[in-house]
Amino acid sequence: MVFRDRNHAGELLAQQLLRYRPESDIVIGLARGGIAVAAPIARLLDIPLDVLVVKKLTLAQNPEYAIGAVTAGGLRSIRRSAVQELGISRDALEETIRTLSRDVDRLMMVYRGSKTIDIHGKTVILVDDGIATGATFTVAIRFCKRNGAKAVIAVIPVAPPMSVMRIRPLVMDVVVLETPDTFTSVGRQYERFGQLTDSDVMALLTNEAHRQREVKTIVCITEGVTT
Repeated sequence: MVFRDRNHAGELLAQQLLRYRPESDIVIGLARGGIAVAAPIARLLDIPLDVLVVKKLTLAQNPEYAIGAVTAGGLRSIRRSAVQELGISRDALEETIRTLSRDVDRLMMVYRGSKTIDIHGKTVILVDDGIATGATFTVAIRFCKRNGAKAVIAVIPVAPPMSVMRIRPLVMDVVVLETPDTFTSVGRQYERFGQLTDSDVMALLTNEAHRQREVKTIVCITEGVTT
């Protein structure tokens, strides 16, 4: 299956997630691409949407090959075997991690201001637009667990089978639409896979927040009507 775009992938995934609707509390999309998949899931399941920034740790000569990832709160996931294989020094690795951490903190402030992600005791639907090695998704799972999530449901349109196997033991469930044996890149699974901007991310978050407020207002008005 080739998805028309990220919104289409999210709509298809939402149908697979209806069984989890009663127990799901929040949808978290990884920025930037994951939030565009997460938004239709939050809308169709009628639960809040939030965002998490995760930065891949890569080398300039191969930006698609993640040797690790960094997210909010200084959390990191490093593929030590890849670091050793590529001969990366500890000092160079730590300097790159510090730079990525600053970028993560900056973007979290841009998207969310000073608000913290409240997931303590909640079931989190964690969404990306696809995974390759699983490095970014793994550190996102760790973030959810460290911040007290009751359970995490991993939701991904496309991923290679080995990456799904790596993350499956870490979460309550994995919902994935496509697991091609021959995997080249996430973008090959989409007809339209343009890069999102910070403005795109903020617009998706703002639109969903407005929708949630409107729903709550309607509920309050309905509950106040007497016959």
